[in-house]
Amino acid sequence: SGTDQIGWYLDAQRSVARDQRSRTSTLVSAHEPAGAAGDWCLERGSADGQFRLRLVSEGFSQPSGWYLDVEEDVRSDAQNER
Repeated sequence: SGTDQIGWYLDAQRSVARDQRSRTSTLVSAHEPAGAAGDWCLERGSADGQFRLRLVSEGFSQPSGWYLDVEEDVRSDAQNER
């Protein structure tokens, strides 16, 4: 129904091999409230009204300080046909 994940948290972790997208990037996922929950910092972006999300927590082999981004460099990045 699309509402069964309300209240879930965004996190980035490398607890299993498939969490690591590449050597320099990690997949993000949504977790139920009883699971892992990453802490993110909202930072000013490069223009007015734009922002960056930086992971400030660390855990499950994922260091803090990494930024949320969208990529399409790897074949598996494409989730839907356009």
